[in-house]
Amino acid sequence: MANIQPKSKGSLKSTAIVFFLAAIAAVVIAAAIVFTNSKFLIKNEVEDLLEVYEAGEEPKVGTYYKVTLYYQLGDYAKKTTTKNGMKTSEEYYCAGLLDNRTVVSFKVKDKNLVRKFEKLFDATYDFFDEKIDDTTGYEIELTGKWTKLSESKAKSYYSSFINENGLETVFDVDHDHCFDTTSTRGSLWAAVIIILVVGVVCAVLGISTVSQLKSLNKQAADIENMTINNNNPFLNTENPYGNANNDNPFNTTNNGNPFDTTNTGNDYYNNNDNNNNPFGQ
Repeated sequence: MANIQPKSKGSLKSTAIVFFLAAIAAVVIAAAIVFTNSKFLIKNEVEDLLEVYEAGEEPKVGTYYKVTLYYQLGDYAKKTTTKNGMKTSEEYYCAGLLDNRTVVSFKVKDKNLVRKFEKLFDATYDFFDEKIDDTTGYEIELTGKWTKLSESKAKSYYSSFINENGLETVFDVDHDHCFDTTSTRGSLWAAVIIILVVGVVCAVLGISTVSQLKSLNKQAADIENMTINNNNPFLNTENPYGNANNDNPFNTTNNGNPFDTTNTGNDYYNNNDNNNNPFGQ
C-alpha cells in the first residue's frame, strides 16, 4: 500500500534546513567577529595605526585601530541620508595627515567629533601659516575600523581633492582606504547581538518547522494504520444495517421481531379460530 504523505512535507523539510543553516551561519559570523576583535570588544584594546606603519606593515581591512590625529586638511565629501524627505543623518569624509606624513581618508558622523574636526582644520592651517607653533590641544584621539574606500562618489571626490591641492607632491597618499570612526565598539557589540538574535530566531523557526513536519507525519501514519486495520470510518464499506446482521431490528426473518406474523408469541392475533383470541367466537 502506498504511503500517504502531506503535500507540504518536502517544502517543510527544505524550510527547516534553510532555517538551521541560517542559524549556524549567524553563530559562525558572530563568533568570527568576536574572535577577530576580541581585544577590542572585551578589553577595549586596539593596535596603534602609526605603529603598524612604523613596523613596515600594511593595516588590515576590517581591523580596528587607534590613532591620534594632529592635522586635518579638509572635508572633501558629505553623505546625507533622508527618509520621507527629512534628513536623518550626515556623514563627512575628511583628509587627515598622520605623523608619518601619510594622508588618509577619515569617515566621521558623530556631531561632537565633527566639531572637533572643524577646530582641528582651523588649527592645522594656522600652523601651516605659522600663526601657531603646533596643533597641541586640538589633536583628536580616534578609534575606528580600517576599511576599503569603496563608494565610487566618495573615492572620486577624494582623488579630486588630492589632485587639486597637490598633496601627492608633498605627502604619501593612501587612495584606497578609509579610517571609519562611525564603526565603534558599541556598534560592533550591537552587530554581534543582532546577528545572534537572528540566529536564535532562525533556530526557533527551524524547530517549529520540524515539529510541524513530525505532526504531519504522525497524522499520515495514523491514517495509514487505520486503513490497514480497516478502522478508517471513511473507508469501511461494511453496512452496519446489512440484511445478514442478526441484530437488525427490522429483519423480517428475526424471531424477535414483535411484528412478525409468524411469531406465535405475537400479542396481536389474526387467527380468528385461536381460542385465546378474546374477541373470537
